[in-house]
Parts: sequence; C-alpha cells; structure tokens
Amino acid sequence: MKASRFLLFILFICFSTVSKAQGIFVYSKIGHFYHLKNKQKVEIENNYQLSEKDILITPSGGKLVLFDSVNKKEYEIRTNESTVSVRKLLRDQEHTSFKNLTDIYYKWLCHQVMQNIDKIKGETIPTAVVRELDIIDDSLLVEPDDSLKYLP
Repeated sequence: MKASRFLLFILFICFSTVSKAQGIFVYSKIGHFYHLKNKQKVEIENNYQLSEKDILITPSGGKLVLFDSVNKKEYEIRTNESTVSVRKLLRDQEHTSFKNLTDIYYKWLCHQVMQNIDKIKGETIPTAVVRELDIIDDSLLVEPDDSLKYLP
C-alpha cells in the first residue's frame, strides 16, 4: 500500500514539474486556430497544451481563452488573421485581457483540464493521484459560482 502511494506521489511530482514548464492550456476557442509544429499546421482543440514559444496561426475575428496554470490566470484573446507567438499574444494589451483566478476556481480548472490528458483504464493519471492523495476535496470538483471565480 505504501509503495503504491509513493509511486502515485512520484507521478504527481513529475506531472507537476511538466505542467509548470508549459502551463498554458486552451480552455475554449471560437474559430480555427493552428499551431505550427515542425513546419506543419496542427489544429488546436480544447485542452491543447502550449508554451509561450509556440507559434500560432490565428483567424480573423477569432477568440481564444487560455488557462495559465503557473500564474493562475485566464486570458481572453481576440484575434486578427496572423502568425504570431503565444508570448506576443499574451502581451498584446489591445486584444488581450486577463483575470487572476481564485484558488477554488484554479483548482477546479486544473481538474477540468487534467482529466482529459492521460487516460489509464478509463481514469486519468492526475485524477487518480489527486483522489489517492486527497489533494482536492470532492466539493471543489463542482464548478464554483461566478462570485468565486476571479480575484477583485
């Protein structure tokens, strides 16, 4: 039993380190967004993981909502047709707005994003680790009301 807890703890630490290195996930989008990967266009879907160095092809009149798990922020980006880095999109004050997330909403978003990443026997690794280590209370897995989402 202790060995399985230790293994789950190691998996959690490894996953936490990987997620902190990147930390930016697509939460939602309107329009067709593409990631340039090895000179190939890969369409971006919800829960797609990005880094600030990644290059995106953005549509005219598009909207992209990104979740930054490292800085606990939610970015809303309105786009024009262009090819641009994620870093530049995040720093574009004319087309990008952000909100700082409360801890409860941050934990809920982490759970929502992580539950679609790595599947083992129908359950995700992060969800299994979280459940085993009792890191997130089950009451947090229900979406918080709007008053609990963003810091003032």
